[in-house]
Amino acid sequence: MIERVTRETIVREKGYLYYIGKDGYVWRIPTKLNPKGTRAKVGTEKIPRVDGYMYFLDKQGFVARVKMESEIETRAGPACPPGPYELDSGEYQEVPLDVDRGERLQGRLVEEDGQDFDWVIVDERNSVAVHQGEDYHSELGNDHVSADHIDWRVPSGGPWYLILEIPYRQNSRSVRVELKRLAKP
Repeated sequence: MIERVTRETIVREKGYLYYIGKDGYVWRIPTKLNPKGTRAKVGTEKIPRVDGYMYFLDKQGFVARVKMESEIETRAGPACPPGPYELDSGEYQEVPLDVDRGERLQGRLVEEDGQDFDWVIVDERNSVAVHQGEDYHSELGNDHVSADHIDWRVPSGGPWYLILEIPYRQNSRSVRVELKRLAKP
């Protein structure tokens, strides 16, 4: 909800960008389309800032603010069930990851008997490519590991998947997945 925080009206001029300076007053700076313009303080009313709000000039020229809602609500907790996930020779397990853009995923993957396995993290489009046996792009991954550490920031909206695999002609594997979303600092 938008609320006005000043009684003063700022008259806008073309070719300027308006902002609330660190000093609490409204300032203007020339845009690139206005090379002869000058930077100047244009407000006389000091605006007390409150954390968690975005301040701006509304259409009528009043300084207003709106409470910022984080684009990303970070949720601490497990990103997927821990398993163990059973892998047979030449097959793979796809584990959906409960993560959102900007969240940090951290944890480890451990094969219970110390045997090698491969893993990748892929988005939905690349997950489909894996299912169809086509070339795919993984966001993160590693081959021939018996245990591995993951520390990854989710770059975009999902869904995202962890794919666990063992090469052909090898014995079954049992992989424990201990991945968690970290809370905002």
